[in-house]
Amino acid sequence: MKKTVFIALLLLTCANSKSQVKQAFPIGHKIAIFKKDPAKIYFPKGKLDDFTNKWYSIQLIGLGEPVLYDTKSTDEIYRFTWLRSFDHPIAISIIKKGNSFLLTWKECNGSGGHEPGKIIMNKQRAITKADWDFFQYRLKQLNFWQLPTTDPTSTGADGAKWLLEGKKPNQYHVTDRWTPGVGTDYYKCCDLLLSLTDLKIKSDRKY
Repeated sequence: MKKTVFIALLLLTCANSKSQVKQAFPIGHKIAIFKKDPAKIYFPKGKLDDFTNKWYSIQLIGLGEPVLYDTKSTDEIYRFTWLRSFDHPIAISIIKKGNSFLLTWKECNGSGGHEPGKIIMNKQRAITKADWDFFQYRLKQLNFWQLPTTDPTSTGADGAKWLLEGKKPNQYHVTDRWTPGVGTDYYKCCDLLLSLTDLKIKSDRKY
């Protein structure tokens, strides 16, 4: 009887240990499943480490997104790339084309911490100047153009990566944060773009 109880407890302990390892496994390490280099790199060398640049590039290729930093377009563009460890990767762009304003959003059926999968949503719509102006206000609150690209204190196990890029003629910047806190300027800026789409994200999947 004692032996049976011991074995049962041992199995339970092992199961719990596996669960804890899965929860604590850093999101970036899961990208080891990618065996090939991406067809193109989406961020300037030196902005992000090579491993991270490769990971993000593979996700953006999967989302069918353009490279922003070397585009010749004169449009003003900002892109929020949302890579959640266990949920669909999403990219949302807000674009100023002359006197018109456009929002685009895409979603793949994979996950931000694994393969991106295939595109399951690709939409766009015109937005108002008021929408654009409010986003600019959020950028100003964030001090986006002067914000460091990375933050050594912004890291953790699993969670999500929130990338925000900006491109003007002759100017480009990218910022990369891990699961910013609700109510922070970074969260508010990216969440505004999310609110302008028709994406329905459950509260427990918004991280």
